[in-house]
Order: sequence, then structure tokens, then C-alpha cells
Amino acid sequence: MKSNKYKRSIRKYKSESWMHRPLDMLERMKLEELKESLPNYCEKCGSKINLEIHHIKPRSKFPELMFERSNVQRLCNKCHTEIENKIK
Repeated sequence: MKSNKYKRSIRKYKSESWMHRPLDMLERMKLEELKESLPNYCEKCGSKINLEIHHIKPRSKFPELMFERSNVQRLCNKCHTEIENKIK
């Protein structure tokens, strides 16, 4: 079951500008935990440089999945850009 703090943080994302605001302390902690759970290489090509986090289901449409491990993968910048360009 999700904590009240988690539910409150999800409500913040209902506004249009949620992606452009700084993360609060709880969100930064969740992001760090998430980063630690990901491999240290691109999950598509195996590269170990310029790594980024890719949200499989977009944060703008699924803010409740922003910190879910099943919705993120580690990608290098090149692979991340390729995927993002295909989505658009």
C-alpha cells in the first residue's frame, strides 16, 4: 500500500508545469533509490557512457509511474534519443 506522502506527491503532478519544477527531498530520495536499482550500462546497446533514465510510459501521461522500476530503463543518450524520436 502506498504511503500518504507518496499519494500527496502524485497529486502535485496534476498541473501542467509539474515536469519543470525542482524535485522535493522525498522525490530526490526516490530517484536516487531508483538509479541504484538500474544496471550501470545501456539496456539496449550495452554502452557504459552518457547513461540516462528512460520512462517507458511517459511521465507526462503517467506521473504515478515516475518512480516505478517496471517503467524505467537505463539507456545511453544515443539510444534514448532514438527511442524518443520514434515516440514523437
